Amino acid sequence: MTSKHVWQVANAGVMIWQPATTETTSDSSPEEAPEPWHILTKEDIRDSLGSSHDDKEELILPSIEELSFAAHPKDEPVQRLYISPLSSSLTACSDEGGQTQDTSSPTRARSVSSSTSSNLLCGIELYGQSQPPVRLTHEQDIAQLPQSPSSSVSSDSDRTHYEFAASSPCPNREGNFESDMRTFRDTTNFVPQAADPCGRAALIALRSLERDKPHHWDEEERELLIVLHRWYHDATPTSISQVFNAVTGLQLSHRIVRNQFKNYILLYGGRAFPEYQRVMGIPFHDPRGEYRDIRDIIDKTAIEFGIDVPRRMFETKYDSGQARSAKSPKTRKHYRYLVRRAAEKEREKLRAIRQPRFRAPEPEPEPEPEPEPEPELDLESESEHLVQACLLGGITLPINSDREDEEVFSDVEGPLASMSIPPGTRHIGFRVWDEDSRTIFSEEAGFVSEAFARFWNGDCPPPFSPEGQGLQALKILTNLHLSLSGGASTFVSVSTSLLQALVKASTMREPRIAIIALDHPLLNEPNKTIHAAEIMQMLKGDGLAWWAKYKGIAERMVWADVKAAAIISHFPLADIQLLADRNQTCSEILSLQCIQPGKRTRFAASQMRAQNKTLNTTTAKAMAIVSRSFGMHRKNVSLSHIQGLVASLVDSFSIQEDRTTDVYTTSNMASAFALALRSRVHLHQQVVEAFQNGISQGMYTINYFSARGQGWGRRRTAPST
Repeated sequence: MTSKHVWQVANAGVMIWQPATTETTSDSSPEEAPEPWHILTKEDIRDSLGSSHDDKEELILPSIEELSFAAHPKDEPVQRLYISPLSSSLTACSDEGGQTQDTSSPTRARSVSSSTSSNLLCGIELYGQSQPPVRLTHEQDIAQLPQSPSSSVSSDSDRTHYEFAASSPCPNREGNFESDMRTFRDTTNFVPQAADPCGRAALIALRSLERDKPHHWDEEERELLIVLHRWYHDATPTSISQVFNAVTGLQLSHRIVRNQFKNYILLYGGRAFPEYQRVMGIPFHDPRGEYRDIRDIIDKTAIEFGIDVPRRMFETKYDSGQARSAKSPKTRKHYRYLVRRAAEKEREKLRAIRQPRFRAPEPEPEPEPEPEPEPELDLESESEHLVQACLLGGITLPINSDREDEEVFSDVEGPLASMSIPPGTRHIGFRVWDEDSRTIFSEEAGFVSEAFARFWNGDCPPPFSPEGQGLQALKILTNLHLSLSGGASTFVSVSTSLLQALVKASTMREPRIAIIALDHPLLNEPNKTIHAAEIMQMLKGDGLAWWAKYKGIAERMVWADVKAAAIISHFPLADIQLLADRNQTCSEILSLQCIQPGKRTRFAASQMRAQNKTLNTTTAKAMAIVSRSFGMHRKNVSLSHIQGLVASLVDSFSIQEDRTTDVYTTSNMASAFALALRSRVHLHQQVVEAFQNGISQGMYTINYFSARGQGWGRRRTAPST
């Protein structure tokens, strides 16, 4: 059988292209017999488009329900379908009864007319407009749908049924979940109501929650506490605390008193609390009796209150100052603050002591307030008041809380820039000379100025008075002396700076040095010794020394002569060089290589500072060896001379004090100096104190002049006078 390729009419307006098929056998059933094929013509297409549907064709047309709401797979999400008013005219009624096509019919259409498709698409375009869903049943006609601008049928359920019914909406997972379940907690902080009407029990409970105000410790209280711990043994855990409260009249707990000493004073050490260094710096047996009175008061108070605090037979060593190297940055920062505050307080005390000596202008006295009436004291409180008002190492015991609030910040490492009090008076001076010097020296007469040695016979005349005509003569003679080109001088120059004397000697041949006691009675006659700085100011004020840049800070001008009785010792400077060659530590201290011929004192001082010499026990021994070479161990040497030489060694050779040194190390250094010096007339403890005072004076001088950047040297163009 031959095959033909034909177009088959499937429905009105729809044609399907079919390949050639074979004819079926005659035993096929009539229902399964294929429809006859014919050639499609233009008339057939026109008739199919213009004619109405017959009964058979109407049966296979898809209904609205089947086209719009066909069954979907269960896993496919349900989409909303909205029916436009234009689609309401579409019905699926048959010619026989006009009944609505059942939505449950399994019959599916294989084609859809163009009009049906266009109407359906027109309804889909209205997707998104909200209308309440309409439930359709078998008895309800599709034409009875509401004629709203946008009739919609939707389902908000996640289930896969396709009935036109509004189901329960999905839960909003973005909202806050609110639970009706209440949580009950068992609490134990329930405070019962007070039974008394005044609420006394509540007040007592509230008072127990409050803390006492913190006690502000002052210097006197800490000093008393340190004395107790050094010279008394804590027989019971609270013995020292009880004695402390009995003496001061306080009511501090044992924990506060114990922590103040062990966890605060010992932690920060003597640099933060000078009172600790002051108490621990004296020998344990207290030869001068500085704290004898307060120990007697402690003994009487202990007996009166029945407190057992026996005295120590041997001294107990305490490890103090550990806060400097603590791991906590906060502890180290607080340590630096305490050191700065303690240093400032010590400077204020030093200024107050030196103020009358330099005749500084005193501030105008403020009007005194009216004295308040003193409270009446009974016999018991009067004895306690007398105990509190006793002296404690030169400082009274009553509390001064105002001093605790003073907070002055300054750099610990550098000098204080606002130091206005000059250094103290030096009791020794130095003079260098050689064979070319115009000032004459002899063992019997000492130093005699050139003018009186060459042009005067007999005793030297007294100095001129700086009043009237004597002032005019003084201006002329001092100007001739300081200009270095005015001929024979009537003065002998002495320097209080050892470095300035050594710099001057660097240009001499075989120089010698003499140590002069400036506090000798022969040099303290009226107008005998004049400070060169005061003379320079006077001359510049009159326009007589306009050329001079020299300030004369360290120079003293002695009228006519320096008697041999005022000379402590003299020797060749070559001995100092030999000492430096034999002793390495002395060589490091002196640093003679920094002194170069032709260089000024300012240059040598900068070279000395660059050496970074630190004061320690070895350095103290070397300073004692140098002091012996200067004759500080002889009988005609006073403690002020030892102090002056130590201060000159410190400020001339820039020996810096180690900031980490505690009170015990300082005592050991002073003791090492005293042992190495081997003084013939002074006790060991006296030399220790002179060494410590000299160190303080030298450090103050360094800080004073470093803050101002002043030099002591001057350039000489003429032979020494």
